[in-house]
Order: sequence, then structure tokens, then C-alpha cells
Amino acid sequence: MPRQANLHLTPIDTTVSRLLSLTVRDRESPIRHVVNGVTVPVRDLFDVINARLPIELVPATPEKIGDRPFNRFEAVLNMRAQYTSTYFRHHYDFAWQEATAPPAVTSAVLDRLVSWYVREGLPE
Repeated sequence: MPRQANLHLTPIDTTVSRLLSLTVRDRESPIRHVVNGVTVPVRDLFDVINARLPIELVPATPEKIGDRPFNRFEAVLNMRAQYTSTYFRHHYDFAWQEATAPPAVTSAVLDRLVSWYVREGLPE
């Protein structure tokens, strides 16, 4: 995982509000990314998870996996996170139209989200 990898996390209420606003606007482009202008570094997400769980998540490079393949637990985690693995490896910047908007996802928000998942467990 490169140090600059970032996530564009957006709360669902913000996402819905932005999507609804798109339905009433003239759009010069049919493509929109409904994300925040301020990103969350992947390392911050790992730090919050590591602080809340009795395990330590460590990003694995293809070289490390080749030297020491995943155990069963690591393989399950990898399968569950497969859809986000691209984001864990790259830094993405999107055009942002609300430059003065505060970040919707801060470290405190991340901590509340992760602590909720730890407390409630994964959905069945």
C-alpha cells in the first residue's frame, strides 16, 4: 500500500443529498463522482481499525505474499476486502466543486464507524 493511498468516504445522507441535487441540475457532463474533496488516508483507516481490534492490520505487498502466503484468516479478510483493494493501492483525485465544504469524514467519524462495527459485528 503506497503511503499516499486515499479513500473517498462519504456518509450516506451526504451521498443521497448530492444525488438528489443532480436530478434538478443541468449537467454539462453525464459522469459524476459523488465523493468528498477531502480524502481519508488508508493508513488512517488502518490505524483506527488496529486501535479497536485485538489484531494488527498490516498492508501486504505482492512480494510479501509471495514469501509468506496468507493463512486462512488473512485469506478471508482479503476476500472480503477485494472490492476495495484497488483503492488501497492508489491515490485518486477527483474534480471538487465545493472547495469550502468541511470534510465529512474525519478521524473522529472513522473511529465511531469502526467502533460501531466492532460492537455490532458484520451484517449477516
